[in-house]
Amino acid sequence: MNTHTVLDIARGKRNALLYAPKTGLIDIALDVKTYIKVSFGTGSLAYGHIKGISFKRMG
Repeated sequence: MNTHTVLDIARGKRNALLYAPKTGLIDIALDVKTYIKVSFGTGSLAYGHIKGISFKRMG
């Protein structure tokens, strides 16, 4: 029972870190990817390095 509770707490913290709206890692990564695309263009080397990395919001 204690192990299950600890696991649930750890998963909650992980989900908050990754998926929180606007401040979660996923939203920040998607914003950075968009910024690089707009700033440097789709043909740039910088965008070429990151375009294949996919980030998905929890659904």
